[in-house]
Formats: sequence, C-alpha cells, structure tokens
Amino acid sequence: MRRFYILLLAAAVLLAACSAPAGPSAGGSSLSGPPESPAPPAPASSSVPSSASGETTAEQEPPEGTEPVQPDPPVQAPAEDAPAIPDPLDQVPEDPAPASPAEESAGEAPASSSDSGSGRSAWTGGDDRTFWEIREDMVKNVAAFREVNPDTVGWLYLGETTIDSPVFQTGDNTYYLKHNDYKAEDVNGAIVSDFRNRLTGRDSQSQNLVLYAHSKDEDPNGGVEASREFEHFTELKRYQKKEFCEAHPYFLFATGEESMVFEVFAAFHTKTSFVYNLPDPSRGQMEAILAEAKKKSLFDFGVEVTADDRIMTLSTCCRRIVPTYPNGYRFVIMGRLVEKGRPLEYEGRTVAENPSALTPQNIYE
Repeated sequence: MRRFYILLLAAAVLLAACSAPAGPSAGGSSLSGPPESPAPPAPASSSVPSSASGETTAEQEPPEGTEPVQPDPPVQAPAEDAPAIPDPLDQVPEDPAPASPAEESAGEAPASSSDSGSGRSAWTGGDDRTFWEIREDMVKNVAAFREVNPDTVGWLYLGETTIDSPVFQTGDNTYYLKHNDYKAEDVNGAIVSDFRNRLTGRDSQSQNLVLYAHSKDEDPNGGVEASREFEHFTELKRYQKKEFCEAHPYFLFATGEESMVFEVFAAFHTKTSFVYNLPDPSRGQMEAILAEAKKKSLFDFGVEVTADDRIMTLSTCCRRIVPTYPNGYRFVIMGRLVEKGRPLEYEGRTVAENPSALTPQNIYE
C-alpha cells in the first residue's frame, strides 16, 4: 500500500511539470518563446569602396518588407569629337605662312622676341599659331592620336623645325626605332619615350624624361628627306650652331593632360659609355650626369640647373665624330623644366663656345 501512494504522488508531480510554460534554455531563448528585440543596425563603414558601376557597397540588408533603394546611374561625360590627325607620311610640307607676333601672356610665355621686325615670333618661327595655340594643339593631338595608336604618350615641338610629332612608349625601346607612327615596319622609325619613363605629370614624372629618334644626316637642312617622317631628330643638329641656340632656347613637350616648356642647357656629342639616359637617377647620378653634360656641351647656355630640377633628354645618332654608322656616338640635347608662372626670355640671351666640348678635333674620351 505504501508503494502505491508513492507511485501516485510521483505521477501527480510529473503531470504538473508537463502543463507548466517552458522557460529559457541555457543557450538562449527557447525556440517556442518570443523573439528577442533586434539589435540596431551597424552604420555602413566609410572605408568600403564603391563598385565600378558607382553603387555603394552596403554592409546591412534593407529591412524586410521594403524595396531596396536603387542608386542613380553614373553620370557619363559627354563625348568630344577628337580633331582629325592627317597621315604625316602622305603630307608634303608647305611653305610656312608668316605669323603674327606671339601674344605675351603671364607665365611660361615669350617675354620678348629677338626677331619681331621680321613679322615672326622668336618662339614659333614660321608657324602661324600663337604660343598658347601651339600648346593647346599639342595636348589635343596626343588625345586624338591615341585613337589611332594607343601607344601615344606625348607630343614634341621644336620651333622653326619639322619636329612637331607624336611620341610613343612600349616595353621595348627598339620597337619604334623600327616602326612608324602607325606600327608599320619602317627603318626610319618614330620618336620613342624610354620604357622606364614615368609620364605622370610635371610634379611626379621621372626626373629625366628620355626620348630617342633616328638621324641619318649631319646636315639639318639635308634635302627632301630631312623631315620628321624620315629623319625625326636630324634637326636637333641645328643646335650645333651658336645662332640657332641663342634664338631657340626652349622646346615643348605635352602629354594628354598638360604641356611643358624645357629650357636648353646642354647640346653635346658623346660616346655611349656616358650613361646619360637614366630616367630616375639617384642624386649622385643626377649630379654626375649634369656635370658631364655641361663639360661636353658645345656651348655654355648660361642656364642654372641642379640635381633638384627635372629635365628632358633628346638623343639621336651621330656621324660627326665617326662618319660610319653604327658607331658608339650620339648627339644629345638636354633641357630643364621651366616652372609654372615664369616668363620666358629671348632678348639679350647669349651662349659661349665651350673649349672642353667633344668635337672631331678634340676626342678626349
């Protein structure tokens, strides 16, 4: 009988436990209990980048029952018609028309003209464009020629010469010495930017931008083939004459974003054992390059240049020291980048003969 009462009491306790509400479990709320209050959404991180389509990457899903907000489509800049670039190999240079005097504007503009009485600007020579029109055209030409040849990285202009040409860059410096502006095989080549050059703007580009092109003649006036489509850098050799150096102390280089003025400080012949073509030299290397360039230069241009300056180097073939080619000699022009806002000067400029220059009579290497 006593065992019967014990069993009856246990059954009553078990029945009471089954009818009571369930409580929280050790690991959290019960599956049958009420949900916990949702935590406030975390703010989107400011460090999350935008996607290529312009949509911001969100870390939080939109609340249930709401439509996701669709971002506006990215605004596209209107397309601009690029100016047409004629095929230079099909063009016969015409006699240049007289130009009106160049406009004198503040900053990197001609401050005076050494031959204003001739009706020609000292900067442009026979070019009928103003100084600023030339610079604007160069920038436009880079963008336009990229549509023809994506390897286009710049444009080079030297007044009173046929050097008004695109510049190309690939991973191989020799490619455009054997191909023309349109990538066709051509022994006359094109103007080449050293593959190591960084063309990232005047404040961050390589300290020594180096360009190369062929020159098959020591006479810069040399006949019908002495033009940019046949002998791109032949007319650099005009800098062998003192009068030309005094009248043409500057040349222009442009990328697709900006144009720059370089002031000539050295014109020299050299053996290739002189390593002048380092786009990013150390300070010690830069000092050595400048010292050797001035030592070899045909003239003292009176231009102050230091290892803190940015320069451009134009290098071409040379037959003046050794008449046969190939040989181990080059003719080189170096220019110092002119600061923005500095007026250009022509009046009163003089260059002096340099007795230490390398010449056929003075081969000191």
